[in-house]
Amino acid sequence: MPRGEGRNRRWGLVALVMAIGVMAAMITILNSRSAVVATPETSDLAEAPEVLAAALECPTGFASRVHEPVLLVHGTLSNPAENWGWNWARSLPSLQFPTCTVALPERATGDLQKSAEYVVAAIRAMATTDGRPIDVVGHSQGGLVAQWALRWWPDLRTKVDDVVSLGAPGNGVQGLDLLLKSPVCTPACHQMLPGSVFLAALGRPDPQPSRVSYTSISSQTDQIIEPVFRREPQAGSQSEILVQAKCPGRSVGHIEMVADAAVFALAIDALVNPGPGDAGRVDPAVCSQVLAPETDVLGKLRLDVLRFLGSFGENPKTPSTEPPLAGYVTR
Repeated sequence: MPRGEGRNRRWGLVALVMAIGVMAAMITILNSRSAVVATPETSDLAEAPEVLAAALECPTGFASRVHEPVLLVHGTLSNPAENWGWNWARSLPSLQFPTCTVALPERATGDLQKSAEYVVAAIRAMATTDGRPIDVVGHSQGGLVAQWALRWWPDLRTKVDDVVSLGAPGNGVQGLDLLLKSPVCTPACHQMLPGSVFLAALGRPDPQPSRVSYTSISSQTDQIIEPVFRREPQAGSQSEILVQAKCPGRSVGHIEMVADAAVFALAIDALVNPGPGDAGRVDPAVCSQVLAPETDVLGKLRLDVLRFLGSFGENPKTPSTEPPLAGYVTR
């Protein structure tokens, strides 16, 4: 064998060994990074990571840097399309808010503690992807679930700037056991009844400091949620805004909270300004407007028809009681 050819082969073997070594090192690094991401980012959640990931949808992406991304959390007996597809999921992107939705399990009729895990995972994923704190908007039960997530997963408090609740049942819903029987009260129904252990735990004073701003928007004409204000201040800054205090005589029902122009303006004020919302900053001219921008009323009607048709053949609910508090609540 010529000497030059032997030398070339030796160098080839050396190069191959070096390449294998580099690949092994890269695999080790990647595995260590995966372990860091999984602890505590997923290991403290009971739901499977792939299930949680599939529940988050961000159709607009994160390219826009005009505003912080917004996570929309839907209410009871609904899903992202029915709650947000015809209104805010259209309105926010038109104003250059990167917008995501999370689908809570069982149409948000199951254990709210389980639903909260979906919100936790969604917040973590969005904040990691975008690299900055996000905002959360929850309608009805969605507001409660968002507050629960931030109360018991403190790592979220560096990942969230604002939480805006629309018609959230902070002190429970009178008569909910009758409203949601169909034929029996669901786990979520039990947890939203006045005096539930869930609401009592959520209302405990939070000793940990928080930089999150909370804005609660409610309506005197809400047919389901009676406006109630917290007796104890929540960790972080907060404001509680009655729509009629800004627009006297305005009629805004529970479902209309996610389409009303005044409610939308009050929420946008909270999202774009430091701290919680301030009704005094909102232009009174909004009181002469009806719908939030880009609201698709016909789209809402189509969704209602499909929901009605889809309700035939649904399995009847089985009797339930209020789920016990998760172990982390007693810490």
